[in-house]
Order: sequence, then C-alpha cells, then structure tokens
Amino acid sequence: MRLVMDQLFIDTLDFQVPVATARRCDATAGSMAEALKAACAEVGIELIDYETGRFVTHGGADVTLVSLQSRAYNERMRRGG
Repeated sequence: MRLVMDQLFIDTLDFQVPVATARRCDATAGSMAEALKAACAEVGIELIDYETGRFVTHGGADVTLVSLQSRAYNERMRRGG
C-alpha cells in the first residue's frame, strides 16, 4: 500500500535511519543537501524548500537522526523568531 500526500507544510522534520544508511548517503553525495535528499528518499519522503539539515549520530548508536529545517523556518529564525 502506498500513501501519497500532496503537500504538508512543516517547519522541522526529524526522523531516524540506520547508521550505515546515513553513512552511505553522506559518502555518495556531493553536498550535504544531496546527502539529506538521499536519506529522505530512503524513507520515502520527497522534500521541497528544505534549506538546512544535519545528521546526528551518538556514539554506539545504531541509528542516525536526520534533522531538517524548512526555508521559511530559517527565514523566521533569522528575523528573530
């Protein structure tokens, strides 16, 4: 079964992928944006207008947190909230 949502406007998105998946996405990408896009594709998410993000892995963990922030969210934060 495949569910499709046309649009969902959210400021931040956090999800987890296995550490090996995050490392593969990071190693094969030419930029952080490409690595984050690849991680999203691994879990079936296509993002539009996401400007920044990061991978966070704590020592000994078997999953990596993928944390993304939308362009609109970043603009609001730059203006002071």
